[in-house]
Amino acid sequence: MNPKQTLITIILLLLILLGLTYMWPFKKTQPTSQSPKITEEQAKKIAVDYIKMKYNAVAPTAGGMTPDGRPYIVLKDGFWVVGVTDITARVLPSGKYSFTVEIDANTGKVLKDSPTLANFPFAAPKITQTKTFSCPGMEGFTFEYPVFEGWEPLGDWGERKGEYECSLYLKNNGQAFITKPTELDPRIVVTKVNLPEDESHLGTPKFFGLMTPASESNPQGVTYDLLGTGLKFYTDTFGVRIQLPNTSETFPKDLFFQTVIKSFKLTK
Repeated sequence: MNPKQTLITIILLLLILLGLTYMWPFKKTQPTSQSPKITEEQAKKIAVDYIKMKYNAVAPTAGGMTPDGRPYIVLKDGFWVVGVTDITARVLPSGKYSFTVEIDANTGKVLKDSPTLANFPFAAPKITQTKTFSCPGMEGFTFEYPVFEGWEPLGDWGERKGEYECSLYLKNNGQAFITKPTELDPRIVVTKVNLPEDESHLGTPKFFGLMTPASESNPQGVTYDLLGTGLKFYTDTFGVRIQLPNTSETFPKDLFFQTVIKSFKLTK
């Protein structure tokens, strides 16, 4: 290497070293996080006031509660996520609700609220047992269904409309009825629709509705549709509809229906 090349090399190395020296303090002193303008107590108040106003809610508790009894409120990525519990919301179906409220930690603006237990940061109701459906006068099929903590059955399946409908009333998210339950209270409703002989070519019962293109078969080979209004099963001679009226958003419907789908079978 001649003297000229050596000099160029030395100059380049000095420039690189100078650049690293210049950049280092900025990397060292860059803050990893900033203190939020909205304090934890302010975030709790914002969450409570928001839920009261939006849902006409009664006695919400800011901070929520985790299963081990700790209040739930966290600062994450510049947002306060506040749990709010013990809510009776007059504009929602009857029952107690849990929410999460997401708040901008610098402006205090509410960005999102989630009034479902599935979105709350602690576990959904536990399954205490699995029962087998059996209702007087309703034959030809059976299935298993989960019983959730806080939503235990009140009594047994009751006949309401002969062989066509059976209902099982549930505790209202842990609250039993003071008086006799009515159709406005949470329950599981199973309806059987017999297929008229003159419409057997349709493959589905009259007034029951045709199966959708998204219909599937369960492990026992029974065709079903899971719709927004409930679950439907189709056979050659009858159809079965299973619905969960008035169970509110805190009832784990997906888990309930998946258990029913896997176990539904025809009987002789």
